[in-house]
Amino acid sequence: MALTQTQINEIFAAMGLVGPPGSPNAAPSAAVITSLEAIGDTYAGLNALISLPEVQNQVIPILAMFDLSLGHDPTSATLSSMVESGLTEQQIADAFVEDATFAATYYNGENFNSSTIIDSANSGIITALFLNGLGHAPTLSTLEGFFGLTLGQAFLAFTQSNAIAVTGTINSSLTQILELASGIPAQANPPTPQDFTLTNGSDSVISGQNTVQTTTPGVLVQSDGGVAVFAPLSGPFGNQPTLTVGDVINVQGPSNSLTALFDGNDILTGMTIKGVQTWNITQDSIGPGTTVAVEGTTGSIDGVTTLNYSGNGFNDTTFQVGITGHGIDATTPANGFTLGVSNTGADSNAIVFFDPKSFNPAGGDAITVNANDVGNTTGGTSTSIITSTFIEAGSGGASGFATWNVNSTGANALNNIGLGALGSKAATTLNVTDDGSATIIYNAGDAADWANLAVIDAVGKL
Repeated sequence: MALTQTQINEIFAAMGLVGPPGSPNAAPSAAVITSLEAIGDTYAGLNALISLPEVQNQVIPILAMFDLSLGHDPTSATLSSMVESGLTEQQIADAFVEDATFAATYYNGENFNSSTIIDSANSGIITALFLNGLGHAPTLSTLEGFFGLTLGQAFLAFTQSNAIAVTGTINSSLTQILELASGIPAQANPPTPQDFTLTNGSDSVISGQNTVQTTTPGVLVQSDGGVAVFAPLSGPFGNQPTLTVGDVINVQGPSNSLTALFDGNDILTGMTIKGVQTWNITQDSIGPGTTVAVEGTTGSIDGVTTLNYSGNGFNDTTFQVGITGHGIDATTPANGFTLGVSNTGADSNAIVFFDPKSFNPAGGDAITVNANDVGNTTGGTSTSIITSTFIEAGSGGASGFATWNVNSTGANALNNIGLGALGSKAATTLNVTDDGSATIIYNAGDAADWANLAVIDAVGKL
């Protein structure tokens, strides 16, 4: 159920964002009302409303001042009266700083007020604000950025920062106020904050320190990692990918993942995927002859350390990440990369181009290739032609992996692997293990890739 025009007007009134046309606190425009009504879900509409500039700039700072100074939320009547008061933001901030509760929390016993100049001697107030509001201390350079401001100015600057605006506490508090003001029942089962599902359009999942902002589904939440981005098939026929050109995924922290489905051919260039350590990609097409290439642009794909690709059992599928000239992981070391390829049929490819800067100039980088039921036989008879899956990884030039650890599994499958280093001659060692599967490994691409291979270790492992 979508927000109604009546509810939208009630919410704006609860936040004090009402007034004659042209005034700073004018009622919502017809365009705003139409856009919010067009969102089919009530709670997605609330999140979209909270993201409006007037809410972010006028309402969120006051809510943050209450939370940091008094430790509780204002009522909707108090919130609206403060927004409508005519006081400047600085006057409101100064009033909070000189409140007895603020003083007891941040400078109990000290002779401070809103005009006190922040310096190294009293910077503990700023550190306390960071710890209370964001859960971490400021860096030295951030702390010094407050020096020379009055305490009132510093408090206002902190409450107006993007970091405060997207904290889960502030978002949750404002949502509750708006639910009460408009008569919308509180959401019983909110979505898991770290899980996001992309749409067919251009989506963003962007994090700062301790925060994640996303336009899909439009919520603002906290996260220090563990962000799971899902890109299923969607659209009117249920077969359109949702990992698309224009998407921006830029997250921080460990244990982030991307799970994406494709159905057929797709070449993706103008997109950003950073800070996602694990990718799980599946080709869901019903036939052979498909290519999916997540190429990106220079520096736009970084942070991936494990890449898993499933061809869904089809022949002649190609999956590629990066391209010569702008491969993945410009700032993330290539050493220790894991490439998993599974369920690919005959004449299939899994190709990963790395940025040359990701390799150690001194050499010695290692890659693990987990091959599960790759390569196949065509025809299904004893006269079948055995063909392979080509698994290649390198920079497309001189930089590459010195050690290749290949694990062949698949419950007695035939793993027929064409292994390639994409033009690098760095490989010196090949270690092979399997679980009893029949395993064939041979050169793929340029034979010179293996010119310096000195050790092939499969003793006791096959």
